[in-house]
Amino acid sequence: MVHMKKKDSDGAKRSSSSSIYLFYGDEYLVKNAARDFCANLTGKNEEDAAFVVFDGVSLDYGRLVNEVSTPSLFCPKKVILIDQASFFVGRSNVDKLVNKTCESWRAGEKKSSLRSFAQLLALANIQPQTFEHDASFVEDLASSPLSDRDKQTLSEIAGSISADSLPNRHMQDDSVVLKLISSPLPPGVTLVCTATVVDKKQQIYKALEKYGNVTELAPVQEKYSAGLQRNYFSKLVNDFLARHGKKIAPEALNKMYDRSGKDIRRIHSELGKMIAFIGDRAQITVKDVEDLFLDFHEPMFFDLLSVLRTSDPVKCLPALHDNLKLVSHPLQTLAAITSEFRKIIVAREMLFTVLRKEWRSNLTYDQFVQVMTNVRSTQIRGPKKSKFDLLSMKDYPLYLLLKNAQNYTMDRLTAILEAILEAETLMKSTRIGSISPDSVMQDLVLKICRPSQEKSPP
Repeated sequence: MVHMKKKDSDGAKRSSSSSIYLFYGDEYLVKNAARDFCANLTGKNEEDAAFVVFDGVSLDYGRLVNEVSTPSLFCPKKVILIDQASFFVGRSNVDKLVNKTCESWRAGEKKSSLRSFAQLLALANIQPQTFEHDASFVEDLASSPLSDRDKQTLSEIAGSISADSLPNRHMQDDSVVLKLISSPLPPGVTLVCTATVVDKKQQIYKALEKYGNVTELAPVQEKYSAGLQRNYFSKLVNDFLARHGKKIAPEALNKMYDRSGKDIRRIHSELGKMIAFIGDRAQITVKDVEDLFLDFHEPMFFDLLSVLRTSDPVKCLPALHDNLKLVSHPLQTLAAITSEFRKIIVAREMLFTVLRKEWRSNLTYDQFVQVMTNVRSTQIRGPKKSKFDLLSMKDYPLYLLLKNAQNYTMDRLTAILEAILEAETLMKSTRIGSISPDSVMQDLVLKICRPSQEKSPP
């Protein structure tokens, strides 16, 4: 289920006799893989080997060397785990660390966010004890300009930090770890390291790649999507449910896949919530998924799609650049924009049909709620829902969508759909699309934002 890549610096097949290991990549997969690997070595209740864990962000190199060289009193073997080893992180990882810090904070995973922030401090050579709650140092580290949203998030993180919230970092010489990795470990000692990002140009990484075992763990994704590969996702879900004695209906699995992204931790969290909800029931249904399983894509695109409705390029271009940092390929962003303007077209049609008599440009939200109650009671609807069935939307987002739709003429919407089709063709079939898809998306957003010469409220 886990996608692993064995890294051999010289391209040769090397035996796994070395007792030094590195697992890096997706934080959730890395944590589980390292946990299972160490459990196999130590046995139940650590009966086969002693187990020692170090926090890699606040690692004291002197204590590490002492632990490696000191035999265990109770077991012939010893397993040492360095969790989130910061000595693999370099300046080339700054942008990934910034994204991880901000995404974790916005997702409510504050501990993970603070660990990543501490690694940014280490790269800037700032001690946690002397940190003055100012995140502007990150802009000097980053290779590309920070978005306003990330700046705000980093400021929130910096302002929330207390004296004991960041791991204490020791000033030390990385050559100590380099020598440790390059030399044979004492008999019976196994050293296991984990990391979410690594700088492959660092001497320490090259040494471990040469003398140890390096495994990269990453979710298997679709080529042009931020979602997981379909078979991989199905096995992930079914395996998790099987461990809890549960199953899922095929149509419910399809609905879940449509709502999921690539965050395996979050998928497992949502599945755990559903298992608790269904109780003794053996199978998860479509209704369970619709009622409980959160749509992972909505937060990712909410900012971009909201500002696109304003047609203001000053707001839209920064929102586009922020979005492109999150997706695996710009085609995913293009698909979301396409869906958004199709919904606007359906909303505009709705203004001229089912709402023709009731809608007014100055209609208040309270008045709109009453209108929709009356409209829904008189409309005959089929059993199947679709994302373009606007009557199934919640009142407030539908109200905002209709308010925006009234500002578009049909000619303008047609021109936007033609520009979207042109952008898709460029990205899939031309050299510029394969080399610089971001520039194609930027050009599309500018076309969407062109000043409208007329408005046509019904």
